[in-house]
Amino acid sequence: MPSFVRVRKVTASQRYQSPGAETMQQVGDAIIPQLVRRTQSGIDEHRRGFAPYAKSSPKAGRRVNLTETYDMLGGMQVVQATAKTVRIGWTNKRLGRIAGFLQGGTENMPARPFVGIPKTWALTALRRLYKPWKK
Repeated sequence: MPSFVRVRKVTASQRYQSPGAETMQQVGDAIIPQLVRRTQSGIDEHRRGFAPYAKSSPKAGRRVNLTETYDMLGGMQVVQATAKTVRIGWTNKRLGRIAGFLQGGTENMPARPFVGIPKTWALTALRRLYKPWKK
C-alpha cells in the first residue's frame, strides 16, 4: 500500500451494488481531470473563488489557481480502488503535504480547499462506466 496524504474517498451508492475495483479505478481516473480543471479555473470545492494572495506577496493581485508552483495537481492519482470505493490523493509525500497545507490552510495562509468531490461527479462517472447488464 503506498503512503499517501490528503485523500478523498468516493463510495458507490447502494444503487450500484458492487461495481468492482477496475470500474472504481476508472471512476477515479474520470474525476481527477474534473478536479484539475475546476482548480485551474480558480474555483474551490464550495464553488467559490480561492482566497486571494496576501497583499505582501509578490503574487498579490493575481488570480489564485494553485498551479504556479510544483506539479501538485499533476501528482494527483488514484491511490486505492476496491469493489465499492476509490481513494484519490498523492503518493508523493511532498506533494501531499503541499496539498494538505492548501486544503486546510496554515497560520500564515488561508485555506484553499480544492479536493472536494461533488457526489454528482461520481454518479455521472458510475452511470457512464458501470454497465452490469453487459457483463
